[in-house]
Amino acid sequence: MPTSPQSAAQKTDRIGNIPFHDAEAAHATFERVARQISSTLASVLISILADSPDPDSSLVLFERLVTECSRETVWVLEEHPFIAHYATAVFGTSWYLGETLVANPDLLHTFLRVRSRSVLIALAL
Repeated sequence: MPTSPQSAAQKTDRIGNIPFHDAEAAHATFERVARQISSTLASVLISILADSPDPDSSLVLFERLVTECSRETVWVLEEHPFIAHYATAVFGTSWYLGETLVANPDLLHTFLRVRSRSVLIALAL
């Protein structure tokens, strides 16, 4: 999904503020990810990575998620950015759990169901 040159430059500036161990590799990885997702989700991803305890692992595993999984998985991330936040939180906390999530992307739908149920319960109270 193409982005305008201005928005690409702004994203590059923003991603430069994240403390990656290998900034050059992270920029290359982010560019590959950005080609797979919408500009909106790419902007959200930058904010999420900035809060990650391990932004390098988060980005690498997020790239694997969007490249190895179905378009439906990417659609879920696009439509429900909080799912991308949950996934990235897992990726930045535990490589093992991150690998598990990449191998079982249907778990993302579980996050969606749990969130929907929580919202319904909150509305009922």
